[in-house]
Formats: sequence, structure tokens, C-alpha cells
Amino acid sequence: MHEAAVQAADKPAISRAVEALANETTILWNTVFPYLKGVGLAILYLVIGLIAIALIKRVLKRALSHSKKLEANAASFLLSTIDISLKVLLMIGIVSTLGIETSSIVAVLGAASLSIGIALQGSLSNFAAGVMLLIFRPFRVNDYIELNGIAGKVVDMNIFSTILNMHDNKKVVIPNSKLTGDSLINYSGNETRRIEIDVAVDYQSDIELVKRVLMQVITSHPKVLPEPAPLARLAKLGQSSMDFAVRAWVRTPDWYETLLDLNEMIKKALDSHKISIPYPHVTIVQKKTD
Repeated sequence: MHEAAVQAADKPAISRAVEALANETTILWNTVFPYLKGVGLAILYLVIGLIAIALIKRVLKRALSHSKKLEANAASFLLSTIDISLKVLLMIGIVSTLGIETSSIVAVLGAASLSIGIALQGSLSNFAAGVMLLIFRPFRVNDYIELNGIAGKVVDMNIFSTILNMHDNKKVVIPNSKLTGDSLINYSGNETRRIEIDVAVDYQSDIELVKRVLMQVITSHPKVLPEPAPLARLAKLGQSSMDFAVRAWVRTPDWYETLLDLNEMIKKALDSHKISIPYPHVTIVQKKTD
């Protein structure tokens, strides 16, 4: 009788304990489940998003590789920019699925971007200039360019700087902001280029003979183009010489070698026809004194 009474008295206590445990479990589940659900959805979105970004990059890379108007550097930069932009958007979307306010994140990112922009103002200007160079392409790798007296062959281009090799094999690193902010000469920008040589001869020389000799030299060189037609004309009457203008068009890669050849050939031709080239000289008159 006593044991039965104790068991009867314990039943309400056990029931209350079970009920309390059930309530705690329900509260815990209602609290944790939305969070677990959000985490699960975030992981799912992350996986799907990364796969989608990889597919987009693959399609764009294949399309850009067949583009003849876009250089490899520009294509690589464009793909990197798209990749980073898509991943940033993906992360913002994932954060929003977790119930976090994205407006505060955007505000923090904006403030951080402003601070970084002020600290890296020079680098950002070079970055922006690099983007402009890749888009408008005033020059390409292997072009010969000149900027503020510095001339060389472009061996590498990146987002922040351009690297030149000078004729004596010195390497020059030029910030991209300089290339977009100053006047730039691209000697390789066109397929053809004109050679300009000024030849001074003595006033005693026959004009027609000089023109004929110069034209024979120009037209005999195999790398001089027939069109536009070469030219050899009297351009200036100087103080001590007649100055003839020699003009000839060649393919841009042949310009320097042909220039040297023509200089040598003109001097030899003038010598063979006894046409003298005047040079500065000083006449000393000595006065006799008794």
C-alpha cells in the first residue's frame, strides 16, 4: 500500500519533468532550426553559386579567346573582374539568407572602400589608367613607344604599370597613370613609316644631278615601298649649303635598318659623283705688321 502510494505520488512529478523537457526541446528546436535552415540554405546557395560562376567564366573565356579585337591581357583582366564581382554579389546574397542586414554590410564596405581609396590614391589611379589602356589600347606588347624622352619596346602590361626595354636593354617601369596623362608616341602604331633624311650639298653642285643620284639610291633599296612614292627635292637654301629632303616609306619593322642603309648609300653615291658635302670651316686671315 505504501509503495503504491509513493508511485502514485511520483507520477505527476515524472510527467511534469517530461513535459518540461519536451517544452525545452521544442523551444530549442524552434530557436535552432531557423538558424540551421539558414546555414543549410547558405551552403546550398554557395555551392550552386560557385558552380554557376565557374560555368559563366568558362563560357566567357571561350568566347573571348575567339575574339580578335581583344588582347590576352584585356581578356584576363575582364575575366578576373567579372569573377570577383560575381563572388561579391554571391556573398552578399548568402549573408542575406542568414538574416543579417545587408545594408549595414554595404555601409561598412563603403566606408572601408573610402578609407582604402584615400590611402591608395596613387595605386587606384594607376589601376583606373590600366583599365583605360586595356580598353582603348593606344599600344600593345612589342610596340616601340616614347614618353617624355623615354623610348623602348613594350615587354609587359599589367593593371598598375607598363614595362619597357630600352635599346640598351635597360628595363623601365612606367606607372599607367603617366601613360594616360601625358602625350605618347607609338612608333609601331601603323604598318608603314616614313624615313626622313636631309642631305646638304655644296652650292656648286648641279641640282638635277643631285636629285637624280638621290632618287637612284632610294629606289634601288629593296625595302623602300613604291607607294607612297619616294621623294628627293631641294627643300632649303641654307647659308653655306643646298639642303635636299629625302623621303621614303617602308614597313615599320624595317624603318631603322633601312635608315642606316640609305645614309651609307647616299654618302657613297655622292662621293662617286664628286658631289661635295659642305662642313663648317674657319678661315684665319693673318694681317702682316711692319
